[in-house]
Amino acid sequence: MATKNEIQTIAAAMHAIRPDWPPRSLATFLEKNLPTRSFHDLAVAGIVVALDQRTKTPHLLLEHGHWWIAATAARGDTNTISLTRAPRCEKEGHGSFLARNCGACKADNYATAAQNAPKRREKLNATPIPEEVIKLLPKRHASKKTRQPDDAA
Repeated sequence: MATKNEIQTIAAAMHAIRPDWPPRSLATFLEKNLPTRSFHDLAVAGIVVALDQRTKTPHLLLEHGHWWIAATAARGDTNTISLTRAPRCEKEGHGSFLARNCGACKADNYATAAQNAPKRREKLNATPIPEEVIKLLPKRHASKKTRQPDDAA
């Protein structure tokens, strides 16, 4: 956690790079929004944000970005997982997926499960319709169509 003097030093450094950012406002912003960050991380990230000429305000420090990655790298912290160095799936054609969470492997498993799933008739344990019933069905339907109204006497 940065002390008040350290925050003022960071604000002065950011102001030196970006004169349009008042040091007092920077110090207030840093104290209010980033009180738990270390002096080292805050200094590196603040300088990186200030150096980016496209940045209009220091509010980018509230988001994750290359400024915090730079602070971690400057500290020499190797405990963070880098997605570019994380192990990739070794199956051919799956190299763009992380080994621990390969979407292509999941899709392959779903496709295999669907192919091996029992067919609908097997699921229902249905027996085939007997031939005599099949022969009766068209007659029944035909008899309804050709049925004559009863003669009223």
